[in-house]
Amino acid sequence: MLCPFCLSNVKFQKEKQGYFCPKCKEIVSAKYVSDYRRFPPVVLSTIGFRGHGKTVYLASLFHALRRMDLPTHWPDFYTMALSDESLDTLDENAKILESGYLPDSTPKNFPKPTIVQVGKIPFQPDSTLLCYDTGGESFEKGSQIGKYASFVSHSQTVLFLLSIPDLRKTTNNIVSEMERLLTVYINGVSELGGDTRQQHIVVVYTKADEWVQSLSSRYQDLKEYLALGTIEGLSDHKNYRRRLYKISQRLQELTNQHLKAGNFVSTAKAKFASLRFSIISALGSSPVGGELSAQITPRRVLDPLFWIMEKQQPIWRQVWRYYRFR
Repeated sequence: MLCPFCLSNVKFQKEKQGYFCPKCKEIVSAKYVSDYRRFPPVVLSTIGFRGHGKTVYLASLFHALRRMDLPTHWPDFYTMALSDESLDTLDENAKILESGYLPDSTPKNFPKPTIVQVGKIPFQPDSTLLCYDTGGESFEKGSQIGKYASFVSHSQTVLFLLSIPDLRKTTNNIVSEMERLLTVYINGVSELGGDTRQQHIVVVYTKADEWVQSLSSRYQDLKEYLALGTIEGLSDHKNYRRRLYKISQRLQELTNQHLKAGNFVSTAKAKFASLRFSIISALGSSPVGGELSAQITPRRVLDPLFWIMEKQQPIWRQVWRYYRFR
């Protein structure tokens, strides 16, 4: 079994205090062990520069999974934290966002995961999410990844978070920064002994409410898709899946034609098993300082999670779904 703390494949040992990993000595939830086959672990790792929305995205995702009325669309859906620490993380993040503030930025260290069981999403397999977050400084150099974010090499799918508004503020060459982050990640995984060609990549454009409206009418479909929020359309499973593929294709066109980042796209296609795109707004509107200017209204924050869960499917099923829903 995969240890959620050291990410080694081990046989957990049962002692009086519970199950523990023989390698890192961390105590592991009994529920994680007993439900391992039914709820296999899915490593959710976010890659991105500092300030591009990794921590806020995870907080918003937890908020959406637990606070938004998802059972209206998925009658049997549920989530459950598998440790007291994970439950505290979920509750604290939700309270911070609902109070109108932002969670603190993540320090540069190897974090303990937030472990959440997710069940009965109609078109996805039941899973246990192992959610990791670490500071953007960890992705400035390949050697930093090995030291502070080694969990990424265990991810079947990585979320590559990019904030176009923040890149515009910090650089005159957005494409160069996108390519630099991609190169650093690929080299960092290689130094860990991994191979990104065994991974899938989902490029997630964050803080989209700050820039998508400035796009030309050519991208009106993207504006409308984002404006509809997070849970709109979830009841129509087949149509929602088709929209996921269509939006991914449209965002790839935007990346190529509007951002002029063709080399970024070509490199990602060559160095990963597959490439998909999502667009989100974790908050729904821009914060002022460390406070929200309006009540949190997540937009499309479930889409990256759907792609991660999709890539857990057998290859034959992924190919079948691609040609059916694209």
